[in-house]
Amino acid sequence: MAFLSSRAKCAVLNLQSANGCLTGLHRADVGIKPLDVGINVGINFTHSEESAIKIIRQNSKTTAAQLSRDLDVTLRQAERIIASLKKKAGLKRRGARKNGEWYFEK
Repeated sequence: MAFLSSRAKCAVLNLQSANGCLTGLHRADVGIKPLDVGINVGINFTHSEESAIKIIRQNSKTTAAQLSRDLDVTLRQAERIIASLKKKAGLKRRGARKNGEWYFEK
């Protein structure tokens, strides 16, 4: 906090919201704007995730084993990539385990 003036240091009070998380600096009278870091940040995909998205879009019936061969990674890494894409990109599975297909919900 050495970069803040003595007047701005007073604005550092009450940083915690009701749930205990830090909300950032905000005091209009001091000229400090709120820190909305997570709002405007896009979703970042790794190179492997981007490649997996392309493969899944080309062949929606691909399996984790096929994906691991195409990406030249282990089966476990392919499963992690699929799990990550489920969270980040809305990847869903439609149908049964053996004859189902992947699709993107979002």
